Amino acid sequence: MTIFSFLHLVRKDAKASRRLGKARKVTLRLEALEDRRVLNCTSISGYVYVDANNNGLFDAGEKPLANNQVQLQDLSGNVIATATTDANGFYNFDHDPRINTTATTLTRTLDFNSATTDWTRTGAIAQFDPSLGTLTSVDIVSNDSLTSQIRVENLDHTAQKLTGVISGAVTLSVSGVPALVSNLSASEAFNATSYDGKQDFAGGSGKDFGPKVATGNKTVTLTDAKSLSLFTGTGNVSVAANAHTTSMATGAANLLTLITSTADAHVTVVYHYTPENCLPAGMYKVVQLKQPAGYLDGKESHQGIIIPGSVGTDFIGVILNANGNSVHNDFGEVPPACVSGFVYLDSNNNGVKDAGERGIGGATITLTGVNDLGKVIYLNTTTKADGSYQFNDLRPGTYTVVESTPAGYIDGKDQAGSAGGTVGNDLITMIHLNPGCNTGYNFGEMLPGCVGGFAYIDDNNDGNFGADELAIPGTTIILSGTDDLGHAVVAAAVTGMDGSYEFDNLRPGIYQVHELQPRGFLDGKDTLGSLGGAKANDVFWVAINSGQCGNNYNFGEILPPPPPNIVPTLPPSKWWFIH
Repeated sequence: MTIFSFLHLVRKDAKASRRLGKARKVTLRLEALEDRRVLNCTSISGYVYVDANNNGLFDAGEKPLANNQVQLQDLSGNVIATATTDANGFYNFDHDPRINTTATTLTRTLDFNSATTDWTRTGAIAQFDPSLGTLTSVDIVSNDSLTSQIRVENLDHTAQKLTGVISGAVTLSVSGVPALVSNLSASEAFNATSYDGKQDFAGGSGKDFGPKVATGNKTVTLTDAKSLSLFTGTGNVSVAANAHTTSMATGAANLLTLITSTADAHVTVVYHYTPENCLPAGMYKVVQLKQPAGYLDGKESHQGIIIPGSVGTDFIGVILNANGNSVHNDFGEVPPACVSGFVYLDSNNNGVKDAGERGIGGATITLTGVNDLGKVIYLNTTTKADGSYQFNDLRPGTYTVVESTPAGYIDGKDQAGSAGGTVGNDLITMIHLNPGCNTGYNFGEMLPGCVGGFAYIDDNNDGNFGADELAIPGTTIILSGTDDLGHAVVAAAVTGMDGSYEFDNLRPGIYQVHELQPRGFLDGKDTLGSLGGAKANDVFWVAINSGQCGNNYNFGEILPPPPPNIVPTLPPSKWWFIH
């Protein structure tokens, strides 16, 4: 038996020059990956605007409100961020500024524990979760060791120098990444004596070198987008590694050799990334911190849908999904409405406040109605010295304005203003107020008119009530006619002791003043008064306008001739007394 046959029987896998395995290329395999794309933070955005038509939606042409603060909070009320609306009334939240975005690292490890070579093994390392931030580079570090125990016996009868050599390689590679190969080696020499007759790897002719370790490490850093994409996702990277040894014992003599080898590998992956402070999916509150000056709170809407009961709340609840933005979380503001007008003296009774027609101060005006929130409104005011009044800070709604006719005036014509309405007697109803000021709700008033005069004895029958002519008391005067409202007017008066009569508190109109001929007198001449008119026997027709008083509409009467036994040396008026 040759020495080589003997060695083969002692250890089939031990040879003078020992190859434990054929080196193979190592492949790093990736499981199925999601498509990687540049991160765009999902956002919560909206507008603050003037809701001119109070419909709760930001319509084209409606005014945006800049410099209004809006706050993003979590459901516990913790403040996440504050924004100020821009010139377009727009605000946007897409980041959480509380999150530190300083570059940081995340380390993953994979251990291939010691095992007898040759071996090929696989493992997995978690990919970098893109929700954590933006991956900027990846370090792949391989720390490897090879352990071999070499035993050798000199079988020759002469002394020999024997050397134990430990060598091999651990190889890692990533698809698309250069392979990481650690070439490991170590050696030790021994001067052996001639064979001592014992194959015990001891004594002078044999040696057990003991476990010898060779270590090494390799590092590769990846920065290109293609390589980074292989490590980005929510899955795993599958790794395969190969350990191969070529340890041996050498010398000029015939040798008996026994070699055992093991290898281990430790993989460290370091993810370098910038932490992401995008808003995570979840539930939020958007809060308007302060009502814009000069506006009343309007309706809020979310993505084009009006939020019921939102007036007075100034916040919007938002659910942010990971796959879409939450837009048009809008805060509508309403310009305050007002109702204004005048109470005035409508001198020409045309129902229009003309230039020069004076206002009436101190008149009582009452506003009632129901606003857009269903609240019942009841307000009172009095007109200023110029006759003006105004109800401010009204919400849109349907209102009625009522006037109490001031003392000393009679009711005139009323006028609906810029928002329309239905005109009644001293009231205007169905005023549908929209935001803004609604003017021209005017109440015209008039001064009462009058007509009067005397019944008297016209001694000289000249139609003039002379200073020495006597009055006729107890004469009945009838007033009739139609006023400016189309109402028929009939009234009666009886002359006083001074012969006077008067009809007052008359509305504008055309009137007839008729005297019932007093008994015991003959019909005399009648005289038109200060307003003119027309006359017939014992009748005047006179037109009276606002504030006009017609005076001296006089009825002259004549005494009949004196009895025969009366000497006519006295004026006729005296005959009446004598008679």
